[in-house]
Amino acid sequence: MRVQVHDQRRDAAGRGLSVALAEKDDLASGTSSASTKLFHGGLRYLEFYEFGLVRQALKEREVLLQNMPHISWPMRFVLPHVKGVRPAWLVRLGLF
Repeated sequence: MRVQVHDQRRDAAGRGLSVALAEKDDLASGTSSASTKLFHGGLRYLEFYEFGLVRQALKEREVLLQNMPHISWPMRFVLPHVKGVRPAWLVRLGLF
């Protein structure tokens, strides 16, 4: 089952609603092996001018960082720039 569905159920339970979880296999059985385990802000969607999607992804990432500090924290990355792939200004803007 997708992580977003689990997050929606967690959000509903946090609002006082009754929530039931049923899965075909063990709870989150395929999630760990198929995940980068990163919460991202949707940087790649900036090149398609999906500003609303990026804004929503950043808001959701902040919710996860605030509500689960025991399993989520900011990480620093070195991001190489390859000429001709994306304009450097677009990458800098997305990382601001």
